[in-house]
Amino acid sequence: MTTSPPPLDDLQLSDALDGDAGPDVAARLAGDPAARARLDQLRAARDLVAAGAGSKRLEVVLRQ
Repeated sequence: MTTSPPPLDDLQLSDALDGDAGPDVAARLAGDPAARARLDQLRAARDLVAAGAGSKRLEVVLRQ
């Protein structure tokens, strides 16, 4: 019986966001809509922090 790998965690997704993830993570992202959605959330949070957005907007993004 073949078992699926565990879901990508935030550290792996953060590496992908930074361009430091290996090809295995990129391949798993390509086939995992939930991981891509979480990556989008992390990207939005990073962008808000980088832009100096208010804490209320950041809180809304992180709750999604």
